Amino acid sequence: MKKIGAVFFIIALLNLGLLLSAGSVRAAQEGYEFDHYMAITEPTIDGSWTDDEEWTDVDLEHQMDGDLNAGFRTNWLMSSTTGYSGIPVFWIIEFYDDNTEDAGDYWQICYDGQATGGSAPEEDDVRIDFVGHDQSGLTVYRGDGSGWVETSELNWGESIEIVDSISASPTNSTPHYIVEIVVDHELINSGPDQCVKVAAYDESNSEAGEQAWPDSSSDVPDEWGQTSSIMNAIPESFTFAVIVLLSSFSLLVSIQHIGKRLKREK
Repeated sequence: MKKIGAVFFIIALLNLGLLLSAGSVRAAQEGYEFDHYMAITEPTIDGSWTDDEEWTDVDLEHQMDGDLNAGFRTNWLMSSTTGYSGIPVFWIIEFYDDNTEDAGDYWQICYDGQATGGSAPEEDDVRIDFVGHDQSGLTVYRGDGSGWVETSELNWGESIEIVDSISASPTNSTPHYIVEIVVDHELINSGPDQCVKVAAYDESNSEAGEQAWPDSSSDVPDEWGQTSSIMNAIPESFTFAVIVLLSSFSLLVSIQHIGKRLKREK
């Protein structure tokens, strides 16, 4: 019986390693990284899931650090079929604990476009802030080596667009705050590998503070996570659900094989 327990533990560790290593890449902050796959179908930027399949062609939903339940998904295309410029990157942020529209609500995406890191924002770093719930709340910054400087290089409706709503979704049937974003990575000079920080804030839950991936300073690119762009749509065999299924199956087969072998040794 002890043999079975020890073998079970070893196999479980091996299977856990498979899950943790699938699709892993180098990160600016250890433990915060993901592969960034091309979209199968271009998302519609309307502030909600257009259908139940719209945001399923990503590796998984990435949960933000913090006391509230918030996460994001992202994919990209080499070119848009609906008029967005350059290389469009699409985001959806879902704030499951927020069902109000407050003037102080905000979300933020910080890009280290060439994944160079650093202790202060450099010229390849861009920060996008969106406060409130309309176009007037958008501010874009670029680094200058010591801090952030406001820039007007992104044009609304062409190289950036943001739409939010309070809606239900396939991930949660309770209406909640959803924001969809598209950003032209070519215009902001973002390479195939970027360091990023994604953050959201709910003014109605101000005591919880900012929710972020990763929990870090927006002024220190060394503390952000990293993404690696993949020049293909995510293969079905690489989706997290399939990896879990295969891993569990291999675990069961291994246990059955060991059990039969121990019976023969008795």
